Amino acid sequence: MAYENPTATALQDRQEVEDVVVSMEAHLRTQVDAVFQDTWKQQATFIEGLFEQYAPEVSEEKRLVAQLLGATGLTFIAERYGIDEHHPRIYSGNYEQRVLAAYHHLGHSAGFIENAFMYGTAVNKVRPGTYDSTAFLHFPIIGAYHDPIMGNGRGNDERQSAILGSEMFMRLGFLLTPDEETREGILATGWNPKRKQQSVDPTRPHLEYQVASGVSDLLPLNDRRGPYQTICCIVEDMTKKMHGQVLTRVANEKHISLAGIGVNDCLDIIDHSDTLHAAFGKILKGQTAFYEQFTPADPGLDELFPGRPKNIAFLGTINSAYAAGKIGARQALAMAKEYQAA
Repeated sequence: MAYENPTATALQDRQEVEDVVVSMEAHLRTQVDAVFQDTWKQQATFIEGLFEQYAPEVSEEKRLVAQLLGATGLTFIAERYGIDEHHPRIYSGNYEQRVLAAYHHLGHSAGFIENAFMYGTAVNKVRPGTYDSTAFLHFPIIGAYHDPIMGNGRGNDERQSAILGSEMFMRLGFLLTPDEETREGILATGWNPKRKQQSVDPTRPHLEYQVASGVSDLLPLNDRRGPYQTICCIVEDMTKKMHGQVLTRVANEKHISLAGIGVNDCLDIIDHSDTLHAAFGKILKGQTAFYEQFTPADPGLDELFPGRPKNIAFLGTINSAYAAGKIGARQALAMAKEYQAA
């Protein structure tokens, strides 16, 4: 095996990766699983559409590799975490327990891929040749495998996902060793709590892939999708330890199961609890500050995608309205949805 570091961490990483691979292979071998096959075809078509729109010069051979690996990863994400914020699934790991994937679902991973195509194309217009056809081949793979393993704690999730993603080329017979570009791209999406930014590291290889991945993971901060996705992320975070699993705890007290419900239902629960109302407001205020203080992986991102100031202003508006009791959490999402569509 390419990964044989005999440490406890490495052994745990290997077990996590193998568990995911076994699950993925089980679906791929189940020919009667029509839902899985339909989802796979949809994701393959989605990826092909991105090549047609943003990178039509990429060869058919490279497109097929990107579709095969990317669609497989995205279909697994849909199976494990749900298709969108209205149909999230609950996940657990060695650290987190029973987290509702109101943000980290298929929509997020597919969005990452589209963001990468958008960003790569935008960069190539001002710095031609920065992202070549091989980079565009990698974008669907990095996006599809940057979040397949979650719940094991910050740093662990990204490291284990990077191992899985970088080995998919090997497992499907395209390479003899793990793919470095995929690994470095996925590792860069991790959050560095000391630097208060993503883990883009100029001392590590494939910096251009690191930057593209960091940008793609959080590009909605710079366009009108940001506030809506932020509120969905708040809902998910309220089921995590970082906020004392407050949503899960209050729901349990009210004998409400979070299984099978969507983001709107969760916001209704929040609106009918003083504890959750206060927690949501505090987190929403913190997210506004995050937008203001965020340092993009690409220092020139605000010039390429100049929407962050408008997002900050909009979040300030809903923050003020929420704090004044003029709107609730459900209405905040509705306003963000209208803003996104404008």
